[in-house]
Amino acid sequence: MEKQVRKKQVHFKSYYMIVAAFLVAIGLISYKIANNAIPQTENENFSEPAEDEKDNFEFIVPETKPEEPEEDANKEEEINTSPADTPVIAEYFVLPINGGEIIKEYSETELVYSKTYNDYRLHTGLDIKPNGNLTVNSCGDGKVTGIDGNTAYGTVVSVDHGGGVIIRYCGVENVSVKVGDTLTAGQKIGTVGTVTCELNDESHIHLECLKDGKPASPVEILNINE
Repeated sequence: MEKQVRKKQVHFKSYYMIVAAFLVAIGLISYKIANNAIPQTENENFSEPAEDEKDNFEFIVPETKPEEPEEDANKEEEINTSPADTPVIAEYFVLPINGGEIIKEYSETELVYSKTYNDYRLHTGLDIKPNGNLTVNSCGDGKVTGIDGNTAYGTVVSVDHGGGVIIRYCGVENVSVKVGDTLTAGQKIGTVGTVTCELNDESHIHLECLKDGKPASPVEILNINE
């Protein structure tokens, strides 16, 4: 009888050991399944800061530059332009020498005798002799466009008087103006010098006029009353 009781006790102990092992196995399997179901983060070593560190934690906001306004592609480029030069136009004309005397007139078709060359030829200008006053003045408002020295007519000062009128003052010395100067009527441009191709004539100024690029009578341009 006692042996049978001992056998039963051994039998129950084995049964409980098997059940316990089974439960342990189930627990291990559940643990592994639970761990595999939780996704791992990139930073597994991240740890929550301590309470005292949280108080000193500062958030740093990165600086951002303000957005620049987009340029208007249709906006025209601004160009600094200076106003065009206002042309100078003479309102009236005067003789280049105050009190001067005309000693040889303009000749477009008729031949005129030349003392220097001892022949007859066309005279394309107006010769004005000074009477004591050697100052050569601008016949009207205008702009100096050229100063040419050592030509057949001596030093020549060219002045654009506007309206297509250009006057060439030939035989000028001591020129007191320069190219680009704006002149007024009666303003000094120099003194009476030598007209090389008319050397044997009396001291004078040879005045030539162009109208729209063509030779013109100085008497008509200056509106001289003969």
